[in-house]
Amino acid sequence: MPGPGHGGPARGYSWPPFEPENTAALKHGARSPRVLQPIAEQLAAGLAQVAPWTSAASFQGAVASWGWAEAQAVVLRAYLEEHGLIDDDGQPRPAAGMLERVEGRLAGLRAQLGLTPLALGKLLATLSQVDGEKGQEGLEALRRAGAELRRAADLRMVEGGSGG
Repeated sequence: MPGPGHGGPARGYSWPPFEPENTAALKHGARSPRVLQPIAEQLAAGLAQVAPWTSAASFQGAVASWGWAEAQAVVLRAYLEEHGLIDDDGQPRPAAGMLERVEGRLAGLRAQLGLTPLALGKLLATLSQVDGEKGQEGLEALRRAGAELRRAADLRMVEGGSGG
């Protein structure tokens, strides 16, 4: 006669239903708004400190997308660092492929926001051709950021040259 689990009568096990907002099925969290949103918000808020031009209203959509993608990358990197790139069967973890796709998306978003030297130069060139208050506001923010970067570089050279 078949036993429980093999076509026989059930043993009567029961488990309470999952509580709302449980994390039982969560693997790495890179698709979970609950995991990503606080990280994305923190990253986006900090971006204005290092790239002040991104606080202009015209950048807000790209900043939100960048923050979300950066949060995904943070979560995926942490997961892969803990669990490794390869699973127990010698296969690449799906999270590794997802990280690769997120990194590709981030490259485009970083370029849109002027977060690499080349992208910043292109953004400066574009904004210098824009007429109107919005373009001037963005250009001025970029000029201030550039001047700050130059001051920081000069300071590093002076400190480095003093034998310190």
